[in-house]
Amino acid sequence: MAAVAGFSVDRLELDFDSMELQITAGSGEGSVSFPELKLQLKCTSRDVIDGDPMRFPLKVKNYNDLRRNALIPRILVVVLVPDIGIFREKPMQGLVQVMLT
Repeated sequence: MAAVAGFSVDRLELDFDSMELQITAGSGEGSVSFPELKLQLKCTSRDVIDGDPMRFPLKVKNYNDLRRNALIPRILVVVLVPDIGIFREKPMQGLVQVMLT
């Protein structure tokens, strides 16, 4: 969706801070030029929707990496997928592959 909206979507090769993707605007309108957003991706086929808010188990390290006081904002993206094929075998690789295509 981000690429279709004109944003640059880049896979972060070094995963030292739990972030997998970075979204960057090609230009900045308003008070911020070239805004960026980092995404920590999680993929699951488990039933994690139990009302509002959604409940998803997250390791302490991943949680702490999200809440760090960082220059670029970070968010957690949880994608619910069916329990089939590429997602069962290698969930994160399948998720990144689907998001980048």
